[in-house]
Amino acid sequence: AHRKMARTILVVEDEPTLRETLVDALEADGFRVVAAADGREALTRFRGERPDLVLLDLMLPELSGIEVCRLIRAESGVPIVMLTAKDSELDKVVGLELGADDYVTKPFSLRELSARIRALFRRSEAATATSAPPAVIDLGRVQADLAGHRLLRDGQALPVKPKAFELLAFLLRN
Repeated sequence: AHRKMARTILVVEDEPTLRETLVDALEADGFRVVAAADGREALTRFRGERPDLVLLDLMLPELSGIEVCRLIRAESGVPIVMLTAKDSELDKVVGLELGADDYVTKPFSLRELSARIRALFRRSEAATATSAPPAVIDLGRVQADLAGHRLLRDGQALPVKPKAFELLAFLLRN
């Protein structure tokens, strides 16, 4: 039954016009959309709605997109797409280092954004389809929590870069 349910996207954008545009475009695309205007609201909405994907502006009032990304990543492996106005390599690196899955630079076309969102959903679906093994793999003193995107040593989470974890998870699954 879950297949037919519309996927929920959390749009976090402080600029009202762009926020409305994104919500309308994504709803027209068949998604269920939840919106937040600042970082704090974003976290509340995220925890309350458990969206399937987060569209996150880098520059936000209250709590920066970077902080929001970090906090969401700490508790979920949900795909995150960063919206960034500054087209500098540094920002992109920082955004992806934090565990964002993709980024789109403003001004962007809604079609491009939609294509990227679909690609991320396809990727996470493929991952879900193939990951029948247990969510937590025991490696002696260290456990790999594949579902939670965490490495644990004696029950304590270890700091690990998202890319490094993905690689480890891939190796463990295969």
